[in-house]
Amino acid sequence: MVRDKRRIGEILVEKGLILQEELELALKEQGRTKEILGKILVRRGFVKEVELLHAMSIQFGIPRDTLSNKYMDWEFVKKFSSSLVMDLRCFPFEANGEDLSVAIADPLNILSEKASRELAKWEIKLILITESDMDDIIKRYKKSRKADIAKMFDK
Repeated sequence: MVRDKRRIGEILVEKGLILQEELELALKEQGRTKEILGKILVRRGFVKEVELLHAMSIQFGIPRDTLSNKYMDWEFVKKFSSSLVMDLRCFPFEANGEDLSVAIADPLNILSEKASRELAKWEIKLILITESDMDDIIKRYKKSRKADIAKMFDK
């Protein structure tokens, strides 16, 4: 992974996805609210979520993908803490030997100490997904967990 030194706003402006004026407005709002710049840009309609994902992929050097059409082995996913999935929004979804594929929507979450401890034994392969894709996969994860609880009471 080769990280681009440019900031996300610079990448979006250089790619012609937002105007410099839109970036400046969003940066002012970020200064007031402390909200993540990308979320502000998407909420204000300055950039589409998938365009932001593309820029983040460039910035962090992480390939982008979607989980919406991928088969999930829920038994495998459940080997990881629900805190990793729901709180840190790091979704481990596939292992191949020592390699573990983890979907993330915010590259900074994976750098947390808690995530690092839980994933330490793996060689991590990151996949960048949109926030809405992450919301969807977490909803599916919760349904799977609820189904497990329901099975426990059916016995």
